[in-house]
Amino acid sequence: MHISLEKAVDGFIGFMADQVAMIPKMGDRFLGFAALGALKSNPAALVSKVKPWMEMSGILDADGMVNLDSAKAALDMAFANVPKVSYFGFSFTNEDVPVLLAKMQGTTEVA
Repeated sequence: MHISLEKAVDGFIGFMADQVAMIPKMGDRFLGFAALGALKSNPAALVSKVKPWMEMSGILDADGMVNLDSAKAALDMAFANVPKVSYFGFSFTNEDVPVLLAKMQGTTEVA
């Protein structure tokens, strides 16, 4: 399945907002939402950092569409090497990948 880069970025920001909402410390949560607000107002800042990697790994097609199958494969490979990423009191594991991909598609239903 393919989606636009803009939709993928919006879904990623939505997913991260759900994660930030679970940060236990109010100050850290505030900083997280402030950072997400900055990303939402200027998504090109995020895209400029990850676009070369996305193109190289086959996640971003030549037509600018995000290949979700390739994104899932890349995340599965990453979590095979590093099973858990923790930051500011929340953790991200391979169990979160389907939720992230669903958000990127604009749904909450996990496939």
